[in-house]
Amino acid sequence: MTDTRKTGIERDAADPAVKQDRQQAELAHHLITQGRFAEAAEILTPLVLAETLLFAPYYDLGCLAVRQGDVETAISLFNMALLRDPGSVATRRNLALAQGIEHRYEEALATLSPTLRSGQAGNEDYGLVRDILGKAPALGPIAWARLLSDLRTPSPEQKRALDEYDALLQQLTVRKSENDHLRAKIAEVTTTQPVTSQATSSFLTALGYLSANSLAGFKWFSDENSYRVWDQQVETIQTEIERYIDTQREFPGYCGLCGQSTVFAVSSGLQLEGHTHLREGMICARCGTHNRGRVLGLAIQDFTNRHSNMADILLMEATTPLFGLLSRRLPNLIGTEFQSPTIAGGTAMDVGGRQVRHENILDLSFPDQSLNLIAHADLLEHVPDVETALSECFRTLRNGGELIFSAPFSQTMKQSRKRAELLPSGEIRHFAPEEYHGTHLAYYNFGWDLLDLCRAAGFSNVRIGVCFDPLQGLLSTGRFGGYFMQPIVFSCIR
Repeated sequence: MTDTRKTGIERDAADPAVKQDRQQAELAHHLITQGRFAEAAEILTPLVLAETLLFAPYYDLGCLAVRQGDVETAISLFNMALLRDPGSVATRRNLALAQGIEHRYEEALATLSPTLRSGQAGNEDYGLVRDILGKAPALGPIAWARLLSDLRTPSPEQKRALDEYDALLQQLTVRKSENDHLRAKIAEVTTTQPVTSQATSSFLTALGYLSANSLAGFKWFSDENSYRVWDQQVETIQTEIERYIDTQREFPGYCGLCGQSTVFAVSSGLQLEGHTHLREGMICARCGTHNRGRVLGLAIQDFTNRHSNMADILLMEATTPLFGLLSRRLPNLIGTEFQSPTIAGGTAMDVGGRQVRHENILDLSFPDQSLNLIAHADLLEHVPDVETALSECFRTLRNGGELIFSAPFSQTMKQSRKRAELLPSGEIRHFAPEEYHGTHLAYYNFGWDLLDLCRAAGFSNVRIGVCFDPLQGLLSTGRFGGYFMQPIVFSCIR
């Protein structure tokens, strides 16, 4: 076991209790260096039972537990040490070693993940990864997704530290080849015969590799027919995957916006026809974005990758995790929130103690052709005049600029349904039972003619994009009942 003397999260050194604990811990460590393990354990055990804030007693007692062959106790102690010092590379290594002894290989790889990403990994860490890969009879798709994303871009220092780097890459390449072959077989199976549980498992394995490496990305369709061909191809597999995720509280994966392994909270608390509303869930533990917000964020990210992060971008939200994340990366990002139709556009308003710009999509305050990108999420259905809203977006975009948005959309409806209209008197006339999303009235249920409405506003290239990638937490509403919607955005280029 590797040694470390980091102290982790501790109280002020002047605290008498902590000072006494530290003296005891240092005495125990001195006894360990002399080989007097039993005496050291007698000193460390009361400190751990009293839940000392010091890091060292848990670490040293964990090492002693391994020496005595009590690996389960060692795992528990190393976990408690990590709570006090999450950055301890040695503790992660020793915990992973102990988990490997217990054949808990996927847990061991998850333990090593922060170290592999931190740039602090050395020969011992990569050697442990190689050892796990050699011993593990099989790894699940999540483990492969995490490991492959961890190893995707090692720094020069990591490469130099890795004396058998080429051998590890060769090992991963062999697995990649196996998964590519498997994926081809799965494609054949899913188009020629009903999917069995074995086929589904194999598909998930292939999906794990795909998600962590190429990150499937958006598939774009300009018409209903081409979209339906793709949708029918994935229907059986998608149903199996989403039914499984619906039973989980958390789902580990990879956040394309964070660029890191993460854990998704499956449910936001919202239900849809008795099941988890997956489009509103899959909340990233790192950045806080949910499924539908992340789909929009990735589409914006794709735009800036193709153009520039200096583009003038209007995001019609300013108090969400997505805006907070993107605003740190995009200097020219403008965030807005709608406050009231009687307020002039561009006015700064107090929202939760922050000054936020107000904009009304029916009367934007931006000059003609002043923006490169406009983005909004689930806004259009709450606007009483969708044609005017689309025309305003067209007006304010530069030539070649893009409107990217999401909106509740039914792939089974040819024509959109107008549920209500706003009369000149200010009253609302309803054509269907009132439908609210939170506190916001829905004026429309959109169908395929939404593409035509976008074209009528002047946009030359109108497409619908789908990004279904379970390991990125990008799912449909849940393919369970009558209402169903893929993880989609609409793209309209001026």
